[in-house]
Amino acid sequence: MLFLAGAAVSSVQNLTLAVAPEFYTISIRGTAVVWGLAISRLGSATASIIICVLIQANFSMTTVFEPFIVPAIIGCISILLTKKESNMSNIAKESQQQA
Repeated sequence: MLFLAGAAVSSVQNLTLAVAPEFYTISIRGTAVVWGLAISRLGSATASIIICVLIQANFSMTTVFEPFIVPAIIGCISILLTKKESNMSNIAKESQQQA
């Protein structure tokens, strides 16, 4: 079960990086994606430390993973509420303005 959870988290991080650029204008796209990547890596590192501390404190595996339910639910809800619009016309206009 832990293997599947780890694989799912890695997959979601990779898919998020593939989709994220569509939500930003060309001028800030690279910065936005890198910030997203940095925050996700920080979360992964922090989660690893928290898991180790909870396991050393002799908590059950269920109790160890319960704190991560709330951020996962918040992430799912925010993804579902994100409105996807086509940026092609905006990208074309922005490219013409920069040229």
